Amino acid sequence: MQAPGKAHKLRQKAFRQFQTGQWAKALASARQALRQWPNDADLVRVLALCHLRLGRVAKARELLLRLLKREPGNVAALLNLASVEREAGRLEEARVHLLEARKLSPDNPAVAFNLGNSYVAEALYTKARDAFAAAVKIKPSYWQAWLNLGHVHKSLGEIEAAASCYRQVLLLQPGNSSAYLGLANLKRRYLEKEDASTLKRILLQQKSPKSRIEAGFALGEYHHTNKQYNQAATCWVQANAEKNRQIKAMSSGSAAVQVTPADLDSAAIEAIEQAAKNRQQIDLPESARAVFVTGMPRSGTTLVEQVLASHSAVTGASELPFVPALLKALVQEKNMESAHHLFAGASDADWRTLGRHYLENTAWWQNTPLFVDKLPENMEYIGQILMMLPKAKVIVCQRTPQAVALSNFRQLYASGRKWAYSLEGIYQHLRRQRSWLEFWHGVFPGEIHVVHYENLVENLPEEVAALNRFLGLKPEASQEQPHRQVREIRTASAGQVTEAVHTRSVSQWLQYDNLLGLSSLWQSRVRASDVT
Repeated sequence: MQAPGKAHKLRQKAFRQFQTGQWAKALASARQALRQWPNDADLVRVLALCHLRLGRVAKARELLLRLLKREPGNVAALLNLASVEREAGRLEEARVHLLEARKLSPDNPAVAFNLGNSYVAEALYTKARDAFAAAVKIKPSYWQAWLNLGHVHKSLGEIEAAASCYRQVLLLQPGNSSAYLGLANLKRRYLEKEDASTLKRILLQQKSPKSRIEAGFALGEYHHTNKQYNQAATCWVQANAEKNRQIKAMSSGSAAVQVTPADLDSAAIEAIEQAAKNRQQIDLPESARAVFVTGMPRSGTTLVEQVLASHSAVTGASELPFVPALLKALVQEKNMESAHHLFAGASDADWRTLGRHYLENTAWWQNTPLFVDKLPENMEYIGQILMMLPKAKVIVCQRTPQAVALSNFRQLYASGRKWAYSLEGIYQHLRRQRSWLEFWHGVFPGEIHVVHYENLVENLPEEVAALNRFLGLKPEASQEQPHRQVREIRTASAGQVTEAVHTRSVSQWLQYDNLLGLSSLWQSRVRASDVT
């Protein structure tokens, strides 16, 4: 039912403001309109979604639950509630609401699409593929579902299928920068000369920063693949600068503080060292199933996981969000400054509970004696991992700094990792990670195995043997042909690890050393840290 006069205008204004991202204004307009029409379900949904966008998850949930109590068959509200739960990290609850929506509306492509997104958040990529495939079967023109289906195929190592999906997007949406970026991220020769011409037009004509950023990264990969290094470097410099401008424009408040061991006071460090000595009191034998592979993004973590997952006793789970999420929840519960202060404030029971929750959350991947979690952000939390999972194994990947810098500078991440869009930021993050590795080595001596990417690709049998010894595994021939392993890979390296191990990337950064100043900038960072 539409409201007449002023209320109707307010209603339309709220929808328009919401669609253009003016969350606070849309919230005010929706509230005014609801005074006239309190039972307008679409207005309630807009109000809830505005609260969600403004970070008020609890309020958004409350509004949608109240609406669904009144209208239990409101499929759109169920989809919105699933989004709220997913934002809050309540993935199982989100899936329950989506499955209920599918019961109510089995032929609704939006339901299938959202269910696919929910499975992606839960790292259940085979199910996500089926959901997105169902969405495009119901609605063949659903380009967003084709795009996400392409991403999932890539994650499953189905590279040709991924390329086909991205091309389908371009048939439906010519000039779609996300599809071009998808093709570029396959790290193969999927972009043609005609594609490059379109990408150049997008850079010149497109007003959307998102489209220009995606086009810039994609065009950079096209030039790189064709050994046009100067043009590639120019594209990446411009795309990263544009991305930084976008980050600053969308930033709300101060940036998150990046902590290093040097930022911890003596009391915090003493608490960490004392907790490490008492760790064996936390008896959690099941923790021996967990293997953590961490390090800078693009340092070889995916290849190491692929090597390990090629063993019959190991399942690769890729990048799991559970360690940071569990630590964040406990920090909030105890009202502490950071996860590094938990060593002083958490009891053995707290650490044991964290470990059990982690093992419960990862049960899906525990179908072999060992499973691998390879989230790069876990580097900072190695100590917490070894407290909550005392028998877990930790492997850290390292790579030539200039190679790491180039590889990250070429990559547009789906979210987070704001440090990755300048060489300065990349090198700062690299030094931060190295400081944490040195610190945890001192606290947990002999418990962290370091793999150097260059050694791995140049001496694969020796490095595989060392990994097996660290994990107590008997060697298997399949580990020396990791590209033959078919599994889910949810990282930027998904297209690359389906190729046989090679050394081409070892010295690739030399092509860009002078163009981007990779070595000179790294040396200046090293000298600055020596002075301080």
